[in-house]
Amino acid sequence: MSSLSDAPERILLEKSANLVVVSTDLGLRPLPGAGLRRVLLRGFGDESLGGRLTVTNRRVLFGAHAANRAAANLDIPLGELTSVDNVSAGIARMMRLAVPAGPHVFVVWGVPAVIDAIESARTSG
Repeated sequence: MSSLSDAPERILLEKSANLVVVSTDLGLRPLPGAGLRRVLLRGFGDESLGGRLTVTNRRVLFGAHAANRAAANLDIPLGELTSVDNVSAGIARMMRLAVPAGPHVFVVWGVPAVIDAIESARTSG
């Protein structure tokens, strides 16, 4: 009997998303209006990088698209996730993925479906 880790990697869900970042952490000068964006992003950051969020049976991936002023690519093995939380408030649909190195926050529509896909993959593995 083979384990899930032996199974080929397959995509469970893909969505457009924004990775919330602190501009100075990326070596960037904050854009005008950064304070307001920090409020709108609930204190998690002052900028968001658009891209594609992908959940597979092994990991969560994010790839920023070329229109951003910074590059950001994440590859988070499911086993490294310490928590997956819906941190939405008001109209902001947000999800936090915690890993030992620190959290990653995403603005994404359909947060419950994304969390369900991640949790289902984590429990299947």
